[in-house]
Amino acid sequence: MESFSIIKCPQFLENAISPPAKEIGTTVANVFHLVFSPINYNVEKLRIKQAENLKMYGSEIEKELSKIPEEKLIEPPISIIGPALEASKFYIDEKEMREMFSKLIASSMNMDTSSKAHHSFVEIIKQLSPMDASNLKIISNSKGGLPIAEYKINVNTGGSNTIFTHVFLSNPIYDNKDEIAASISNLIRLGLISVTYSSYLINPELYSIFDNDLIYKNIVKEVNTLAGKLNYPYTSAEYQKGVTIITPLGKTFSTICF
Repeated sequence: MESFSIIKCPQFLENAISPPAKEIGTTVANVFHLVFSPINYNVEKLRIKQAENLKMYGSEIEKELSKIPEEKLIEPPISIIGPALEASKFYIDEKEMREMFSKLIASSMNMDTSSKAHHSFVEIIKQLSPMDASNLKIISNSKGGLPIAEYKINVNTGGSNTIFTHVFLSNPIYDNKDEIAASISNLIRLGLISVTYSSYLINPELYSIFDNDLIYKNIVKEVNTLAGKLNYPYTSAEYQKGVTIITPLGKTFSTICF
């Protein structure tokens, strides 16, 4: 079967006025071509799709670079732009990931932000899902943290069992409790956010979202209906209030990559 190669790579900063800026654009284009030109796709439909993604990716990088004043442009650090472009090959069809890589590359070439564009950010982006990125963006935009909870049922012999942990309802896009919990756990693992259930936000209205959650209501209803019946081990249901906040690493990452 004939294979098709993506050989047309974008140019960057073509409209720049100063020669140094044009030279920087050429450097980016050369690295971009070096990373992406060896990729071959032997299915025409896939080739067309990936060619479109590659074009969008180049446009997104160009868009971010165009925001930087020419006098602020610096040579791209190969230690960041190289790994970033190499890693992004495997995420080029995911818009959220492309945008984060684009912003990281541009930030590393901006005199004002280059020192904050940490080398570890490439690896962090690689370990994020679109849900992770969406949750992190929401948490990073909050002031003072956001409410989070654990749904528990109390045992008649003392103690409690946790039914759902890391219940985060501030993101309207996602509603699967298990997937959300995994996302929050991953953000904690990467050091981007912190979660505690030993303290909570002062405003009680912030937690009404859990009282109104259908899944929580159903848990309460079931326990209240069966509590006191023979051999039923549970007495009541409740949620443990908590708070999730952005960490210093998460704040810097969000500033650079969002």
